[in-house]
Amino acid sequence: MCEQVAKIENVEIISAAELTTFTFRYYNVDVGSTALNMLNKALVSLINKQQVIFVNSTIIKQKNVIRICIMNHRTHSQDITNGVEAIRNAIQEISMLARNMRSDVHARIDDSTLTKLL
Repeated sequence: MCEQVAKIENVEIISAAELTTFTFRYYNVDVGSTALNMLNKALVSLINKQQVIFVNSTIIKQKNVIRICIMNHRTHSQDITNGVEAIRNAIQEISMLARNMRSDVHARIDDSTLTKLL
């Protein structure tokens, strides 16, 4: 799954798969580190809201990242495919949000702003 997620545009793998766990984050060079952290927090909600795959977040080296751990012995390849697609859909939403943030140079992005937008 890590290899498939790594192919999604604007995804940075933070820690490669070890056994069943890996971490990644949304990354965009045009967005500052504080906004990236907030966008990645929002990304967790967007992924989980789809109820296809459930992820959580953690902080690694002051970066908010998303952690995936697949341990269920009943997981099939279609489950992985569906999970990657859910992540791709959420990344597309976050990318649109980031574009809107860049277009409004006066926008102040904080948790309440992200909540309204999502």
